[in-house]
Formats: sequence, structure tokens, C-alpha cells
Amino acid sequence: MARKPFVLALLVSLLAAPALIAETAESQNGPVAGFHADGRFVARNITLRSLIALAYGEARPLSVFQISGGPDWINSESFDLDVEASTAIPEAAGDAKPSITERSLLQTLLADRFKLAAHREARDVLLFALVVARRDGRTGPGFRRSSDGECADSSDDGATLPRCGVQRLQGRGNTVRIVATGATMDEVAASLEPAPLGRMVVNRTGLEGRYSFDVEFSAERFPRSGSLTTLTSGSSIFAVLGELGLKLQVQRDPVDVLVVDRAARPSEGSRRTS
Repeated sequence: MARKPFVLALLVSLLAAPALIAETAESQNGPVAGFHADGRFVARNITLRSLIALAYGEARPLSVFQISGGPDWINSESFDLDVEASTAIPEAAGDAKPSITERSLLQTLLADRFKLAAHREARDVLLFALVVARRDGRTGPGFRRSSDGECADSSDDGATLPRCGVQRLQGRGNTVRIVATGATMDEVAASLEPAPLGRMVVNRTGLEGRYSFDVEFSAERFPRSGSLTTLTSGSSIFAVLGELGLKLQVQRDPVDVLVVDRAARPSEGSRRTS
């Protein structure tokens, strides 16, 4: 039985290490990665940056804004992998994020195959905090708490329910559609980071559980001139969030950033795609 895959919208070829076997092939489809119950890690069309985000994230994969340094190719060259561990990884009750054991495995693979060396440091970053707009904590009618059984927590073949999480889709014209089905607020915050925001978004709502909504807004990027504060009232994404009873606040907070000190392309025998 396969664990729920980590589907990457923004936001993984490995050499054999002790007790690990890696096989690679040319990548053909969109990015997807996940662990199986027997310990196999299967990924398609994954960049090294995405692998780093999975391996070093905790509550969620690292934001693109939390990874600094490294050569340009870690963002553009993609890989397919099918990695088998000698010890099965415990099932995690449908949890969509990598467990501590899985993250440790990925970190070992990255160090072995990509010669990855990195360190963490705290940096003050200008970001958006996603919060509840009303003081009484009430949200809008289009934002609802998900009921049990509304979505599928696993990736079993034949599942008829939609997967839990957030889908970020191309809407009509220059618009983005975000469909959340049984999503956590951490997942919702991460889905807001690409255009038009282009900045880290952290969950400060205090809302537990899972929620569902379906919204569409302009994907036009903010102009470089003007402060973030003045832009918060001029883009449709802020209006749409307001209808959900949510809002974005500009803050400067210390953020844990992973600095890539060294990374090397996989050795001969591993194929990659551009």
C-alpha cells in the first residue's frame, strides 16, 4: 500500500548507499513524490531544490524562500527516482508530510548522491502572515470546516474521493484557482506563496483541523514599486481572502533558512531532464 504522495506545485538520482538501492530514469510527467509502506521512495520530475524542501521541512516542506544558495541547476534540472530502503518505514496514518524517519533518510541520500552540505541560520524576513480577519474568529460562508470522510487520506488505487490538500490550478485568462479539500491551514498558506504574492506566507490563523474552499484571483505580479502594505488592498487575492474571512498581514519575523553550502550533480549513470 502506498502512502499519500507529496504533490509538489511550486511547493527529486541517487547512488547506492549502505542498505539503499537507487534506480533512475528519464522524467516525463509533472512533479510528484511519496513514500510507500515498504520504505520505497518514488519520485518523478523532481528538482534538487524540491528534494531539499521535503528533506528539511518539518510542519511542511520548506518554502522556496527558506532555501538560499547553491548552484542554479538545483532549480531547473529534474530527476526521477525509485529508492528502496532495507527497513520498512512505519505507516503514518495518512499524514501527508514526511515523518522524522523519512526526512532523515532523504537527508542521507542527498548527502551521498548530491554531496549536499547545508546549514541552518535565522534571518529576519519580510513576509505575509495569514490570519483570521474578524476578532470573534468567524470566517466567511465559502470557508468551511471539512467533515470526516470528505476526502481520501491515502493514494490507494480506485479511491473515488478527492485527495486531501490544496490544488493550485490555472484559471481563466491570467487567473489562479485554488481548490482546498480537507486542507490544513499550513497547506493553505503554502499555496498562496507563488504569484501574485511571490513571498513567504506563514499560518498564524490558529485554526486547527481541515478546511475546504474554492476561489479564483488574478495572478498578475505586484509591481516592484510601492510597499507591500499599500498593495494589500489593491490585488484581488486580498479581496478573495477577505470573503473567506481571512487576511494577510505584512510582518518581519525571524525565519529558519537553510543555506546550501555545496551541491554536485549526480555522477555518470544517472539521467536527468531539463
